Amino acid sequence: MIKTYKTDLCTVSEDMMKFMAENQSFSDFKSYVDKATEKYKEYDNLKTQEHDLNNEIKKISEELKKKQDSFAKEAQESSDDI
Repeated sequence: MIKTYKTDLCTVSEDMMKFMAENQSFSDFKSYVDKATEKYKEYDNLKTQEHDLNNEIKKISEELKKKQDSFAKEAQESSDDI
């Protein structure tokens, strides 16, 4: 995702320079920049969401391991009793 973000950022920067050179119009350029900025805000939000979801997955995995360990311990104790 970060590689894609970097590649897109480079592409947009090049496109903006070409656009400005070709059109020489600040208002058009500004709207183009605003659209690009909005797109990258979305990337930032997705990056934050990805980080949060990865943390949640890690917590769930840890809880699952604890429950599996507890179950295995109980099963072993039960087996020892028999």
